[in-house]
Amino acid sequence: MIRHRSVVALGALSLAATLLAGCSAVTEGIASGVGDALNPEQSVAEACLAISRPLISVAAEMQSLEQTAQEDPASVGPVFEQASADLTAVSAELENPEVREALDTAIAALDELTVQYSAVLADPENADFVAFEAALNGMESDFAAIDTVCG
Repeated sequence: MIRHRSVVALGALSLAATLLAGCSAVTEGIASGVGDALNPEQSVAEACLAISRPLISVAAEMQSLEQTAQEDPASVGPVFEQASADLTAVSAELENPEVREALDTAIAALDELTVQYSAVLADPENADFVAFEAALNGMESDFAAIDTVCG
């Protein structure tokens, strides 16, 4: 059970950290690209600005898991699911295909982590920790890709 709790805490902390890292470029220096009158389509900067608050909000939710993951591992899955739903709603509103694709890829990675996390929670003795770690690493890199697009 200790290993199970450690994995849960690692997943929650890592997710919070990557979401926060993904927000750093989004919130820095975007204003200069917003409102380009020559381009009526949503710019990368505008799309990044549109996702910045939701990403920060989700990151705050994930960061709160640091405390609860150790005490109540079952509470983590629903937070992951809600984060995915919230970010999916944001993605649906994006007009910029580059930012939407980066966000959708990150959401898919979060969904995969949720599946793997649920498997660990359901049967920690027989869980595939390699698959869980791969999902965690994929989610980290996919959220970091948002930083690349918005940087």
